[in-house]
Amino acid sequence: MRDQFHAPLTPYDKEADDFATQADYASERTILDILRAAHPTDRFLAEESGTTGNRSDRVWLIDPLCGTRNFAAERHSWPSISPCA
Repeated sequence: MRDQFHAPLTPYDKEADDFATQADYASERTILDILRAAHPTDRFLAEESGTTGNRSDRVWLIDPLCGTRNFAAERHSWPSISPCA
C-alpha cells in the first residue's frame, strides 16, 4: 500500500459512486495469499473477489483498503493497519 500511495491509480467502477483501484486488488491478493497459507481450510469473503475457500465455521471478512477514496485523493486518513468498522 505504501509504495502505491503517491503512484498514479486507475479507478475501476464497482457500483454507483464506488470504485476500487489496483492498490485494493493487490493488497487483497496479498492478504488472501497469507491467510490461505496459514488457514487452508477456512472460507474467505473479500470485498473485491467475493467468497472463496471451503465451507468452514471460520469465515474471514476482508476489506483490503478501508478508505479507497481517501487513499486515491492522497489523504492520510485511511487506515493502513487498523480494522474498519
